[in-house]
Amino acid sequence: VVDYIYVVNGQNRLQGVASLKEILQSPDESRISIIMRKPVALDFHADQERLVYFVLKHNLKAVPVVDPSNHLKGVVPYKTILETNFRLVVPST
Repeated sequence: VVDYIYVVNGQNRLQGVASLKEILQSPDESRISIIMRKPVALDFHADQERLVYFVLKHNLKAVPVVDPSNHLKGVVPYKTILETNFRLVVPST
């Protein structure tokens, strides 16, 4: 399920984020630049524990991952975040 649309520029640098719900509820003539908001993103060197804390702090359903130059490298989906959180709380034996 897609919850967010990530907006990048010509150099693939993350510029904004908009929820699919916000986009669908906006008038057809609305520009994405008006709908989107400033994104929060996680550095691609972050570990799994930092990912979980980041999600909790920002109340996210998915996390965009960027390099030091803010190039979008990918998005960690909610299911992966839940699995990571579960592994951190209940270590395997």
